Amino acid sequence: DLHRRTLATATALRRAEFLWRRHRRKYYFVEDVCKAAAGTINLRRISHTERERAIGRVVDFAEWAYWVHLRAGLLRALGVLLALASVVVVWSEAVAPLWPELSLVGRAVAAGGTGWFMQAVMLLLLVYIGATIYWTLFQLKLFDMYALVPHHSSPAHMCFVAYMMCRMIMPLCFNFLTIAGLVQTDPDRSPIAFSRAFGNMNTVSLLGPWFNQWFMAALVLLMALLTLCDAYERVVTMCGGRALLVGQKPTED
Repeated sequence: DLHRRTLATATALRRAEFLWRRHRRKYYFVEDVCKAAAGTINLRRISHTERERAIGRVVDFAEWAYWVHLRAGLLRALGVLLALASVVVVWSEAVAPLWPELSLVGRAVAAGGTGWFMQAVMLLLLVYIGATIYWTLFQLKLFDMYALVPHHSSPAHMCFVAYMMCRMIMPLCFNFLTIAGLVQTDPDRSPIAFSRAFGNMNTVSLLGPWFNQWFMAALVLLMALLTLCDAYERVVTMCGGRALLVGQKPTED
């Protein structure tokens, strides 16, 4: 038991030291960016040695231009695009169970055919939905103990992360087929390989078909409204559990 606890403590120490060094490099870099924005330096970073030769100076200039002049505008543009994508997804999630013909994703799939451009758009939209799901899941500090750290992650941590990612694949795929209007009543005749393999998942025998049609649509709108109002953080803070949220500013506690 002493040997096991010693190994666990040594592993935790190495993880903490690695995270400290990584955060320190980030802080140094942020300090250099602030100085470069103020005009005192040309982003000569102290987090690593300066680049030499002509290509090094070009890279330094491109890095300075991005962080000082371009990054803010690019992030605003990306924020607008992601906000529009969120509106499209939430609207499609809300109306797909009741009125599939009103789903924006379904109308885009029906109008776009099978061209490579439409496939790329649908792939990006699916990646965005998956990224929001996993980002929200791993914001809880319950999973922070299993966070992957380069060269310092145990097999149990990697298995847990792989397990949490794999268990969301099937419902994520079915959900995307639903908002795209590709779910058919007879899965055996469906052109979608996923539907032929797993059948029709749109039934809950205990609660009846109304559960997926009305309750889930209302639940999607409620969850979107709570997220927009930041209700989760407010409730957790009121209950004294703010420490359970990852990425929060340090408090006196």
